[in-house]
Amino acid sequence: MDLSERIERRQLRTRDEERILLDRSQLSPTVHVEEPVGRAPVLEAVLDAVEPAFDGRLPPELAIEGPPGVGKSAIVHALYRALGDGLGTAGSIATSTRGGRPERWFAIVDCRHAGTDFSFYRRLLLQLGAEEVPAHGVGTDRLRERVTEYVSQRGQWAVIAVDHVEEADDLDVEAVRELLAPVADATSVTWLGQSLDVDAEQTVRIEPYRHHALTDLLSQRCSRAVRTDAFEHDDLRAVAAQQEGNAHDALAVALGAALLADNEHADAIARPHFVAAGEAVPETTVHLDRVLALPENRRRVLATLLQIELDPTVAEAATAIAERTSLTAGTVRRFCYELADAGVLARHGGHADARGRDPSHLRPAFPWLAFAGLDDVLTVDDVVDRVRQQTEPTVSW
Repeated sequence: MDLSERIERRQLRTRDEERILLDRSQLSPTVHVEEPVGRAPVLEAVLDAVEPAFDGRLPPELAIEGPPGVGKSAIVHALYRALGDGLGTAGSIATSTRGGRPERWFAIVDCRHAGTDFSFYRRLLLQLGAEEVPAHGVGTDRLRERVTEYVSQRGQWAVIAVDHVEEADDLDVEAVRELLAPVADATSVTWLGQSLDVDAEQTVRIEPYRHHALTDLLSQRCSRAVRTDAFEHDDLRAVAAQQEGNAHDALAVALGAALLADNEHADAIARPHFVAAGEAVPETTVHLDRVLALPENRRRVLATLLQIELDPTVAEAATAIAERTSLTAGTVRRFCYELADAGVLARHGGHADARGRDPSHLRPAFPWLAFAGLDDVLTVDDVVDRVRQQTEPTVSW
């Protein structure tokens, strides 16, 4: 933490003396910091792979793989931003032409938010520095032409990180290759995913965070997010051990605990807050960014689901949510099945009904307390009852 950041934190603390949580974005699993913690060897490995860029040459195709929560996206976002700044003008991914030097870019397209041909091209153009890129009113062919105009001139090239292509509904690796075919000679793709079926020239494998590294990550993020001395380091160590190297889930627990303490106007984030927040992170969880990327009507269904009785059947959920929203029960039921197919909701069997059938019950498969703190369709107050119902009886409230 540099001096200016320390001064800013003092100012925040002075203005918000009654609040414990000063900046929840610092604990959000969806926010990538400028300098990832505990990942120096991986950063060096990726720098080795893209080293030709420092000589003005197009780097080889690269695959970066690893299980969820190991920092694949965080590493590439931080590194490619820095490379764009370092090889060009500060604050811009696109390098400026100086004395005839060709333009080069380091761009990132997240397929969670760009899962169609049109949205892929649009996000790519924004990364390439296009000032105006229409969201509608033009065809995909026109956007393809604009991409070609940007990077097909002699000597220009772009390194494009394609993230989460495994999760896109309408895109896969081959579809992305086809989209970039018009500029294939001037682009190099960096693929990011858990287990990629790509024939890349180089592969970097990222392993889960070690216990001490994840503890350091939590400590740094918490020190920026909450008041000084608001948490015990031992509690962060316990969270890191429980989450077994998964930074996404560990941050979701830390954010949830801070939200609960802030909601209670507590003096500190106590162990019961961490325990309760841990109960709000499923053992097998979907990345929070996938949930936040959903359309507003789906997110509102999830928000309302979190406010009704625990583990309802699909039929019970559809009826209860329809009563609280403007959606029909049929529409809610369809959304619930869609969300279950996408892995956002988990379905499990319950007790057999009068006809001997086991109805499907619904549970959130995402960090729902962190979701309440980051999405405007919900508040922490809305889910406090659920927190108390799901917390072990030994936890004191």
